[in-house]
Amino acid sequence: MEGPTPSKQVKLTDSSANKEHDPPACLASASSSQPSSSSKTDSLEQESTLEVLEQIDICQGELENLNEEASEEIIQIEEKFNRLRQPHIDKRNEFIKQIPNFWICTFVNHPQIAPRLSEEDEECLHYLRQLVVRNYDDLKTGYSITFHFAKNPFFENETISKEFSLTEDGEPTSKSSEIHWKPGMDITKKLRSKGKMDVPCASFFGWFSDHLDAGNDEIADVLRDDLWSNPLQYYLIPDVDDSLDKSALMDSLMYSDDESNNVEVTPVIDPESRPITAKKDANDDSETAENHPALIKSNDKIQGTEDKLVENNVSTDDSKETVRDDGS
Repeated sequence: MEGPTPSKQVKLTDSSANKEHDPPACLASASSSQPSSSSKTDSLEQESTLEVLEQIDICQGELENLNEEASEEIIQIEEKFNRLRQPHIDKRNEFIKQIPNFWICTFVNHPQIAPRLSEEDEECLHYLRQLVVRNYDDLKTGYSITFHFAKNPFFENETISKEFSLTEDGEPTSKSSEIHWKPGMDITKKLRSKGKMDVPCASFFGWFSDHLDAGNDEIADVLRDDLWSNPLQYYLIPDVDDSLDKSALMDSLMYSDDESNNVEVTPVIDPESRPITAKKDANDDSETAENHPALIKSNDKIQGTEDKLVENNVSTDDSKETVRDDGS
């Protein structure tokens, strides 16, 4: 039989040498301290906790697998309904084209977009004729937001778009078409005075060149998920400066044309109802409740009714006195 290899020989030699220097077993057991009962209990509790945590981790992994499966099916359903929505969106776009200044009104009326608009932005957006949000066939690859403009004094572009997609590593990224500003009309480079310095004016159009955080683009989220989803609700917000009475249009859309539902109700005024006692604030220039035209009109009616009652009572008393005179 072959002997051990050189490496094994070294190991055997080392182990035998170690045995020569090892202390006796009785001394080793005596020198080592025995673990207490509390430390044993803690150790068992830790082992039990680790086993439970491992089971929780297994359950969590199963849940994540189901979530991924659900996400895939949700994407497929969303892609299907995007295809079904598209004909209605195209039809809506054709109707919107027939309303002048539709998109500028929606932008100005939107609570999250309006604060980002400068006066120059609003003037430029008056030439916006169409806004289109287009989801790619594969939703995971991204979407685009495109602005269609009429000829305007600001830039040469007929369309300006911003696209959002994923890199090969799955990181969100964005890119935009270049805006060809006409000489001296680049509103993203306008300056305003701030103290003794001139600082750039914030412009909505600066959003097209902002690609720092494509995964958290607030304007893109608002345009895609809110304004584009239902622009009509923002166009119909009443605007006293608009020649079109949009509040009346909203009422016509909200209420039925059925004449049975349009019943005119005449309010009944109770003379003994509690009077309005609001008083005019010293710093308020508005009319007090007592001086409100509607209340004055109501009080006149009440006073007229009371006068008629008093007059009727007087005439009744006169008739009674006449009867007494005849009787006498």
